[in-house]
Amino acid sequence: MADGSDNVVPPASGYFYDELPLRVRTIDFSKPTAGFEIQLAPTTINSTKEAIIFKPAKISFASREKTIEVDLQHAGGKDHFVLDREFPFLLREWNAADGSHLKLKRSLKIDYWNYNKPGDRERALADPMLRHPD
Repeated sequence: MADGSDNVVPPASGYFYDELPLRVRTIDFSKPTAGFEIQLAPTTINSTKEAIIFKPAKISFASREKTIEVDLQHAGGKDHFVLDREFPFLLREWNAADGSHLKLKRSLKIDYWNYNKPGDRERALADPMLRHPD
């Protein structure tokens, strides 16, 4: 059912739903929070091959004390993202339009080349200096 391929050329400001966790982190948050329009295609991660149709969507954001909250209103509903207020705008939480909810439990910023042997995961998790601040 999923066999086939398409050569998809996204329109200007066209994005796929699957790339949202990365794309919301690349918004220029120094601009006013009035919102802007994009063209959004549905997820491509499914078991059937469906036509890829880009539809209008609106993104708005609001800065809070420690976070930036990004809302995406689209044909499928509303997605809400919570990012750290400071670069690299770590994605802390995602409430998707389908009712699913993802929340970051922990994150480490490590020099991975020094943590690649058995037992290194536990060593890294135990080191409080490697954790992102909450």
